[in-house]
Amino acid sequence: MNAARPANGHDVIILGAGAAGLMCAGVAARRGRSVLLLEQARHPGEKIRISGGGRCNFTNVHCRPENFLSRNPHFCRSALARFTPQHFVVMVWGQNVDNCTFTNNRISDTFADGIKLANGTRNSVVEQSTLRNTGDDAIGTWSFAADGPLPCENDTFRFNTVQTVWRASCLASYGGKDIHFEDNICVDTSNYPGVLVSTSAAPLPFSGTLTVERNTLVRAGGPHYGQEIGALRIFADQLPISGVHVGTMLIDEPTFSGIQFAGSQPSTAIALQAIEVRNAGTVGISITVEAQGAARADDVVVEGLAPDLGLRNDAAAAFSLQRGTGNSGW
Repeated sequence: MNAARPANGHDVIILGAGAAGLMCAGVAARRGRSVLLLEQARHPGEKIRISGGGRCNFTNVHCRPENFLSRNPHFCRSALARFTPQHFVVMVWGQNVDNCTFTNNRISDTFADGIKLANGTRNSVVEQSTLRNTGDDAIGTWSFAADGPLPCENDTFRFNTVQTVWRASCLASYGGKDIHFEDNICVDTSNYPGVLVSTSAAPLPFSGTLTVERNTLVRAGGPHYGQEIGALRIFADQLPISGVHVGTMLIDEPTFSGIQFAGSQPSTAIALQAIEVRNAGTVGISITVEAQGAARADDVVVEGLAPDLGLRNDAAAAFSLQRGTGNSGW
């Protein structure tokens, strides 16, 4: 695109105010471009209004080259091969929505997230969905500070199954208020946690209580950024983390550690309860050298390791893991 504005006075002219046209116009305008959107119908978004009972058709997963007419019949073959319908189902990106339920979704082979709630989304539920081979966090929430002052709030992710995440986590929360991860199954991450609680990616602070209950992590964690990433990771990176409850969790055969505390900001009011770590690759519980703060553990059991490998605290002067009742193996 030329730096100088063209003679017609617009940087971008888009023909058609349907779903794709509206989305392109919004993105271009957000990037500071002058946009002209042309639509022959009486109102924009007419097909959105009449399709699927008022819902927009997200994409056609059965799209084939023979469905297209083109002067160059081979163009659509290369285009579809490079960016398939499955890649377009990169995510459901919920922005600033209220009381929305995403249920019975099947998402696979994406370049980025599966389902991510963002920009102040609240009182919403992601449930009974299956996600496989996603290229970023499979499901989660991101309260990006640049999107505005309101965090994602009271969102619930429950009864979902995630498999073979090729980059990032099964379940992730970057900031937010009163977020819930319940009754989910995560199997096989290549390089990041099964569950990530993090203040990286410039989020708003955590508030209320983040609840992680009755989840199962199998072969989670992996090598990333030159680090050995744990299966359950509390990562106080750019901001402190406070108010996290993790309970009734099975962590089976994590690649490295089962539970990991990391990040240079304080982690406080962290409760671990009824967690079983089996056959960890390195240690049961890892506290990295830069970690600060405190957590309490009750009924946390590490199995399949020598006793001296149950806990490795490389920040003993700055981070305290308080031993409650019923713990063993560390």
